[in-house]
Amino acid sequence: MNTQVLSKKERIRKWLQKKPVGQAFQPAETFQPAITYGNLKPLLKEDLSLVHQYKRRLPHWEKEGSTYFITFRVNKALGKPLIEQPVLAGVVEEALWFGYGERYILNAYVVMPDHVHLLLTPLHGYKLSKILQGIKGYTSREINKFLNRKGSFWQDESFDHLVRNEAAWLDKFEYIHNNPVNAGLVDRPEDYEFSSLVTIHSKGRLESFSRLESFGRLESLPHRIKSKYSLIDHTADFGIHVYGSDSKELFANAAWALFDSITEINQLTGLDSCHIEVSGDDWSDLMVNWLREILYLWNGKELLVKKARILSLSETELTATLECDPFNPDRHNIKTEIKAVTYHQIQVNSSPSGWEARIIFDV
Repeated sequence: MNTQVLSKKERIRKWLQKKPVGQAFQPAETFQPAITYGNLKPLLKEDLSLVHQYKRRLPHWEKEGSTYFITFRVNKALGKPLIEQPVLAGVVEEALWFGYGERYILNAYVVMPDHVHLLLTPLHGYKLSKILQGIKGYTSREINKFLNRKGSFWQDESFDHLVRNEAAWLDKFEYIHNNPVNAGLVDRPEDYEFSSLVTIHSKGRLESFSRLESFGRLESLPHRIKSKYSLIDHTADFGIHVYGSDSKELFANAAWALFDSITEINQLTGLDSCHIEVSGDDWSDLMVNWLREILYLWNGKELLVKKARILSLSETELTATLECDPFNPDRHNIKTEIKAVTYHQIQVNSSPSGWEARIIFDV
């Protein structure tokens, strides 16, 4: 087995499997956030005396234990750098996760080309203004280093809205994840890489998704809310559990999960492309052959796959186009060396709620 080199983002993912609350650690199964929208109480008139108001150019309100919808924007002179150079969006995502569970609960987020939306609940003792100052200050410094520039990366002031009740919470949750679709960037929210819909979690979801499901609200959303995949604990090898709303999405997400395990996929450009055709005896055989074929692009040709577009798919045949990058050791960090795709415990299943697959790799 080759030594696994963990990037900062991967270390954060592993850290998330033990979510900190204050100075203590609790297993993921017992973790309970400070607030959920299910017990979110409406903000009443008598509560207004507890709301702290301050004003710069925009008015701001803060109340202990509240959840906020937040927007902050890139300096207008810089255009839309967060999508022109995707690695910058990755810097923002890392910063958002850094304070998760210790300073705040991150209910939802999306990093757009020139702005960021958050649904965030500060934990006890942490002020929203200080949290945003930390996120924007850190990301501004790191992005400026990458761009070799000086000056303000973000506009000085953020917009924050105090979420008053459950209906408002759900409205903002949906708005955040539909924002890339409304902007014409993707056809479906789950296709946009820089949002909490595709964040890898110890169970494949954010707490907010589990809460929505437990309150019977998950299926009421415009789209099924699931991560593309989650990791499987396996004694000797390495496995993934992949999700999709249909068979095409499942196979595309399996390719994404494979290469997200190999490298920092958000740093790939996908400027090169190739066409691929695969066949198999059934869904499981087709899945193994599909992943073996694209893994060969890495092991045999040193091509890293950013995205797969499934053109046609049946139980025995698949055609797709792949967005790829030639490997560059100066730009690409290899996290895990995967030797082969195995048939061990292979599963591909469909149900009325979607498609799932279980794949084990030899590492």
